[in-house]
Amino acid sequence: MKDKYQTVGWQHFKFKIPSEWDLVKEYGHQNKGYLRYDDLDQARLELKWNRVKNSFKLLDFVTKHALEIGWENSPLKKLSNDNSIFSIENRNKDINQEVIFIRPNQPKSRLAVFRMFYKINENGSKIVKNICNSFEENLNQPNSMWSYFDNSYELPSIYEKVDAQINAGNKFLTFNHRNKFVYVRTISLVSHFCPFKPITKGNINQWIQQILENQFNKELKLGQWDFLSNQVTTKTSFSGRFLLKNIFHFCHHWKIMASHDGQADILKIAIFNFRNEKHLKSFKDLKELVAIE
Repeated sequence: MKDKYQTVGWQHFKFKIPSEWDLVKEYGHQNKGYLRYDDLDQARLELKWNRVKNSFKLLDFVTKHALEIGWENSPLKKLSNDNSIFSIENRNKDINQEVIFIRPNQPKSRLAVFRMFYKINENGSKIVKNICNSFEENLNQPNSMWSYFDNSYELPSIYEKVDAQINAGNKFLTFNHRNKFVYVRTISLVSHFCPFKPITKGNINQWIQQILENQFNKELKLGQWDFLSNQVTTKTSFSGRFLLKNIFHFCHHWKIMASHDGQADILKIAIFNFRNEKHLKSFKDLKELVAIE
């Protein structure tokens, strides 16, 4: 039986939301950004965050924000004993929303503002409680969680997201840290048919090779590989190093991993470059990058 709540992670935040909500929009970076989660009917949750000064006063900000949006008569609730979480709620015939303000009491923490969109006559107290009780900001942890749709990864926290596509059928994330990068991609065969028929291990490997050649062109020196074995290690090609020497000169070893679930019709690919074995060991679990849940 599927859990009613899922733990999601993005940009060093973690919190719990209903399992049927999916990430549909994102932008920004570690210091300032935006997420939106929808269910099948409507938008359900927005999250905005930004860096604030250590002298920042959360209650003053909440009071001012309520005035700016015309909610000064809406009830203001304190949701934590340490004054790090407040909310204001507005329910009438036109608006059914609650805004939650979280600023952890720790140095260099960010302000996170959640906006909940309720359905008619919906009691969202359990949802709010789960978000507040599960909320974590893990800027100082060695690993950070990234999740969307049916994907969840834990990467070393030093990696920063540089690109993303999160539509349901074909999604990928690209992370980078000092010329080392991680690229993870999930393809639903329902919406992206394999050009090689029938669906066999050999044809899946051929398709993965085509995808990598299209994505990375001359950077990789690819032979005939069994990508599904998750043991493929290669190097940047000579022409690739010449074209991208500033990026790959000191870090031109590549590891390629893939998995295919014929029953779920899902193909997952992970590829990253690394300098040595010590760098590889910084990943908590490499196989997690292509795990199909």
